[in-house]
Amino acid sequence: MRFLFLVLLTMVTLGFAQPTEVVVFHTVCHNSFVRDALDNLGWPYTAYDDTQEAAFRADVANGADIVVYNCPSNYEPASLPVLETYVDGGGRLIMSFWSLGYELSSGLWPAMEMTYLSDYSTPLPFYSWEASHDVFNTPNVISFPLSFTDTWALDGQKLDAITDGLILGGYTASSQAGEGGMILGNDGNTIFNGFCIDEGVNIVPLIENELAYVWSTTALDRSTWGAIKTSF
Repeated sequence: MRFLFLVLLTMVTLGFAQPTEVVVFHTVCHNSFVRDALDNLGWPYTAYDDTQEAAFRADVANGADIVVYNCPSNYEPASLPVLETYVDGGGRLIMSFWSLGYELSSGLWPAMEMTYLSDYSTPLPFYSWEASHDVFNTPNVISFPLSFTDTWALDGQKLDAITDGLILGGYTASSQAGEGGMILGNDGNTIFNGFCIDEGVNIVPLIENELAYVWSTTALDRSTWGAIKTSF
């Protein structure tokens, strides 16, 4: 039995090394921060812009290890139910989306275990409320507060967590009701960034960490450990 456990552990370790299919949507971005982060990690990816959103949806529906939806401007509402289905099926989604307040009826937000509170139109600093969390420490140690340029008309949203979601940080130096700015959901499979990624100053290390964290959910989850333990 111990040999079987070691074989299974080896299989998981090998599978954890690197995703093979990362799908990125980057609409009218002034910067290439998400793609820079993936290049730094050495992970392969397919990127689509807002002239290719139908192809992006088809790629997501076909299956992906990780999806990143970075949307400070143009988007097609048809993408939201595709992303919702992906998340509901256990997909790993990292998202920054300027128009959440205009899409309140979308089922994607509760699927990501978060809810919208309000928009803001002047960039706000972002602080960690869970300083020891891996999202802020692996592989890069992030310094706070993060700052942002004023590039777009809407610069972000304030958020709250629902169901089992966790607020990892927000727009005040310590946790404060109504000031949430990053929601971790679905046992670590999803991250919604309330701030605009495209406006971030030195934001690439954080994106690397978010990618690494959601991919770490590839490792054995509780149900898998339980199935293995019952075989001993």
